[in-house]
Amino acid sequence: MFAMASPSLTGVDNVGIARLARPLSFKPPRLSKPTTTQVPQGFSLGSHNPAKIWALAPGVCFLIRGTPFTEATKKSGSSCPDFPAWERLNTCDNPHMASKPILLSWSGGKDSAWALHLLQQQKDYEVVGLLTTINQHFGRVAMHGFRESLLDLQSAATGIPLWKVPLPWPCSNEVYEAAMAAACARAVEEDLHGIAFGDLFLEDIRSYRITKLAPTGLTPIFPCWQIPTDQLARDMIASGLRTHLTCIDPRHLDRSFAGREFTSQLLADLPASVDPCGERGEFHTFVSAGPMFSSSIKLTVGETVDRDGFTYADLLPA
Repeated sequence: MFAMASPSLTGVDNVGIARLARPLSFKPPRLSKPTTTQVPQGFSLGSHNPAKIWALAPGVCFLIRGTPFTEATKKSGSSCPDFPAWERLNTCDNPHMASKPILLSWSGGKDSAWALHLLQQQKDYEVVGLLTTINQHFGRVAMHGFRESLLDLQSAATGIPLWKVPLPWPCSNEVYEAAMAAACARAVEEDLHGIAFGDLFLEDIRSYRITKLAPTGLTPIFPCWQIPTDQLARDMIASGLRTHLTCIDPRHLDRSFAGREFTSQLLADLPASVDPCGERGEFHTFVSAGPMFSSSIKLTVGETVDRDGFTYADLLPA
């Protein structure tokens, strides 16, 4: 699942290197009273939603994401120290402060969907885009193997736009990392805080992400990290999450599991050597319903095919 030599099969598991983040250091002005709309003279909101303006009471900081601060602004004074805005957000005590905008590495499977569910329950981050790699040759999500049309339905169900990263097939590692670097560069340009991932316990993968994102200034976020996978699997099922196994590694799991729904019975049927969430790449999934969706996706299970050493179940929109 995580082999760098096969980027066409790795989904969004690897993030390429982007350019260095632009430095951002200043002392923001004080305002006479709390507000969410007051903007200092000379500032422009551009295309940013007013909800993303952080205007705070005297003694704390005023931030406008993506808007340059002038010398006059720097001289106006503030109690906030000089360090990047995306870190300063954690230091200002204000109940009306906007969440930090982030991307979510979205495979369309249960782990990334659960990461979204957890992120939706907290106030620190706002997921503003779902980052997904697409195998252009097959028109399917890389590694998980389901149709791009189903991915579009997931985006509609979450209300979050997709950031699609098209990949050729076959795809060299250099081409893959260049494509991901471009996505990271766009995230930096749009002043996003970071990228969240649905990783569960594989330390080498987590370390890889941290290393790759370090030069970009984007913060790696791991909402599901080290949640025991047996309990996590049960919690997913109990929440009403509905997901089907779309890709099977036949070296670890019988091909008959392809297309099956992720249920308590399936967990009971898994061999003891297989992680309940398939974290080692034993299987991959497609989510069609759950607490992170505003509506469910109707589908039917089509044919099962063997390709490139994996077994895929084709899911069809109903």
